[in-house]
Amino acid sequence: MRNLFLGRPLRGERYQSVSEAGWTIEVISVRSTNYESGQVMQEPEVFFLYESSQKYGEMPLSEFRRSYQLLPEYVARRKEMSRDYYDRRSNADKDDYARYL
Repeated sequence: MRNLFLGRPLRGERYQSVSEAGWTIEVISVRSTNYESGQVMQEPEVFFLYESSQKYGEMPLSEFRRSYQLLPEYVARRKEMSRDYYDRRSNADKDDYARYL
């Protein structure tokens, strides 16, 4: 659930371009570590697949946020996921206190 709080795209989510009509991409991964050097990057990189051409792309997370927006069906799914997370957390807190009574 870490990705929900950082506003990172989740694997498999689809985004559309803010400036170019009809451009959609699917997120493959978000990496914070450079695999070659093993060093933590200052800014995570988003790796994605252009759906029309099936070509891979990558860009820094800040640029990705400016360039792409989440498709509406994924916005609803993300809201549902965050609501489920908070419901589970509140129920877990209640259960933890119940054992002390």
